[in-house]
Amino acid sequence: DDLDSEVLRYDAGRVGSRRLTRYTNDGEGNDAWFQVYNSTAWLVNVGITGWGKRSEIRGFEVHDFQRRGIFVLFTVWLDAVTLNCRTSNAPHVEDPGDGYNENVFNKGTHWSGFFTYDHLMQHILTDWRISNCGGVARGLSPWVPDGPADTGNNALFTVPVNGFAPEIQLISSGFQYDWDTVGGEGFLRDSIFFAASGNQEIYSMLYMSNWEDADGSMTGSQGRTVIGPERAGKWWHLDYRPGKCEVRSKWKFPQRLCRKDDRRLASMFTVVMPQKNTQGSAVFQMIYTDGENERKTRQGSMTHFGLTGDGSVSACTPPDPCDETTSRSWDPDLTGPFNHARYGGWYLWFDLGTPAELTIQRVQMEDGAVLLQAMTLPPGTVVEDVRVWAESKKREYVFTLASSLEEVRAAEKGDLYWFDAQTKTLYWRVVSGFVESDSTFDWIDRKRWGREAFTRANLSVQDIMSKNEFQLHIDIDCVRDENAANAFCLDKPVFAVPPMGCPEGEVMLSIDECGLPCELENNCQVCKKDKHLFDFAIEADDNGNENKMTVSKCNKKGKKCKKEVLKKNGFPSNEVTSITKCLSKKKCYKFTVSDSGQDGICCDGEGGYSMKWNDELMKRSNIKNGKKESIMFGKCKK
Repeated sequence: DDLDSEVLRYDAGRVGSRRLTRYTNDGEGNDAWFQVYNSTAWLVNVGITGWGKRSEIRGFEVHDFQRRGIFVLFTVWLDAVTLNCRTSNAPHVEDPGDGYNENVFNKGTHWSGFFTYDHLMQHILTDWRISNCGGVARGLSPWVPDGPADTGNNALFTVPVNGFAPEIQLISSGFQYDWDTVGGEGFLRDSIFFAASGNQEIYSMLYMSNWEDADGSMTGSQGRTVIGPERAGKWWHLDYRPGKCEVRSKWKFPQRLCRKDDRRLASMFTVVMPQKNTQGSAVFQMIYTDGENERKTRQGSMTHFGLTGDGSVSACTPPDPCDETTSRSWDPDLTGPFNHARYGGWYLWFDLGTPAELTIQRVQMEDGAVLLQAMTLPPGTVVEDVRVWAESKKREYVFTLASSLEEVRAAEKGDLYWFDAQTKTLYWRVVSGFVESDSTFDWIDRKRWGREAFTRANLSVQDIMSKNEFQLHIDIDCVRDENAANAFCLDKPVFAVPPMGCPEGEVMLSIDECGLPCELENNCQVCKKDKHLFDFAIEADDNGNENKMTVSKCNKKGKKCKKEVLKKNGFPSNEVTSITKCLSKKKCYKFTVSDSGQDGICCDGEGGYSMKWNDELMKRSNIKNGKKESIMFGKCKK
């Protein structure tokens, strides 16, 4: 009770069947944090562990543990932790005892420094000091000549892959390693740095586990980094440009590390109705009646917009790696990266067809963020068959049909949806919303409802909304499939991932950005300080030879434009051509595009062009047949 006391008071944490540390209070019935400050553990089986709902462990040291340095669950701040796996890198203790557990201490394949749980965690790790945790400390080959081979599934950081699906739950900063005692900076890429524990035939953790290295110190990366399973394929491949991502292939559980930039992470349940009283869909047991495991049974897949994807049930099955499409099981969690304010989205696919009733619930995301999802509806669907609505505490709010996808992205409250009647694709936003008692709808008041993010040391993990606080319902009026528990539409949709929607001349650079093709090759032209980049991209149709582009230098008033500094007659047909050139930012220029025939750019095809000056879009057009278009740019007097 006395924070200034130097006496550590020990509480076993359990009396009879009651866990005293599960729901800690201050003695008067008020919620209180379970706190461990400035403590040290030596020669222990596990340095510290617990199932407390809320804990703060600060200034904690663990030396020479047997199985786990730290293994805690639920909401925990682990600050100023010293993890010293084997003092002086001594892997063995003489005569530890006769029992199995005692002798495990001497087995370098059996221990992990930090062991995480599968779900329901909110862990913030700050200012860790790690020493004597490398291959020499384990006494294993190849780090120790003639040592035993590493046949275990443990590493410094070990995550279970045989449990429930993960949410967004791990963030860290301020990690420091004693390079002399862990084997140098190469330790960050050794197999014993990161591992997976448990049955690897379960989809969820194998494909959706995640960790945010907020300053890059935990993995030795440059800046804020998202860590996700490499086996998930493109799901955690945030950015395709050089230098943005890397794969740590030597780790026992290989991970893809990508710069986070301005992207977000989110998690939610997608539940095919009806649902069980606790969580998940009741439909699984209606269809699978031979004792199948829902976490080992594929339900469908997820794919980022802009990728081709694969709708087959054999796209990937654990432990096999995925490619552009990542398989999902009947475990309802869906977790991944996003920022869909301009481009991108998540395409959801269900192997048994379009769910007649789908709900999005237990949402974990930052307020105001744009998270777009889509799924394909049966071929005969019309917009009148679709109903999208929110529910909070049995109160309903009906979302509004938008006239375009852009409107859905820009909706302040995220309460719009759009149905593309041509492709039969339904688009909607996932939000952490709330239906008020007066039937209005907005982002939830987190302080009022006790849903504020868990925040320590300028790092945060968002809280998870309950299904009673928010559910997004998507109802499709269709003839139902009796062979699929009447939970799916009888007419089956076509697998078709929505395109990225990049402007002419641009390509998909990341899960949420478009840009010039040269950015993927890292060979875009860089201009000197006294110049700006002129950037022209054109997509001609069948007769690209009919198109012409010129840039002429003019006087300040733009009246005399005689000297052509850039000229191109004719372009390849039916493909994108880019032209860039550094031009003086102090001069005035005239840009002209012309079509001399009837099918050069438009309108019998899908071509067009764009022009940027100093990365600012100056002109985008589908020029009419036989016409000419011009625009002045640079330092011209108006």
